[in-house]
Amino acid sequence: MKKISLIGILALVFLWVRTMELFLTSSPWFELKVLNISGNEDLSKDEVLKLSGVRLERNIFRINLKDIEKRVEKDQRVKSVEVKRVFPQEIQVRVQEKKPDLLVNLKLSPKLYGLSVDGEIIPLKDSFSYDLPLINGIKSQGLKPYSRIEDAEIQTALTF
Repeated sequence: MKKISLIGILALVFLWVRTMELFLTSSPWFELKVLNISGNEDLSKDEVLKLSGVRLERNIFRINLKDIEKRVEKDQRVKSVEVKRVFPQEIQVRVQEKKPDLLVNLKLSPKLYGLSVDGEIIPLKDSFSYDLPLINGIKSQGLKPYSRIEDAEIQTALTF
């Protein structure tokens, strides 16, 4: 008798959980109406939206937040992404873009380059004024944006 009532209770709990799951994942109350994108400067909101692959009117419980983070982080300009649900109809995407921590003035080029503490080349904005430490006289050539620089002089400057 106890076994049958325990099975009955477990069946009712399972049915209740399944009903709640179906309600939450198919209810129009939880359809995505707002995608709030913040923290972006160089990336436009449209670029972040396109990278995220999110469509409005989808149920927010059926949207995998980790997938959104992975897709947006694939862009070389992005340092990190944080995505969260805001009930009942919003998803927030907070983007942190890569920014230079140092400026590098190459010997063989009149152009300044941005450099992160990780040794990654970050393109500089033409219309922006940077107040960062400057490293002069580095002999490296052919620097590509968002690539790591393996020059010994720069590594020494970065450790300093």
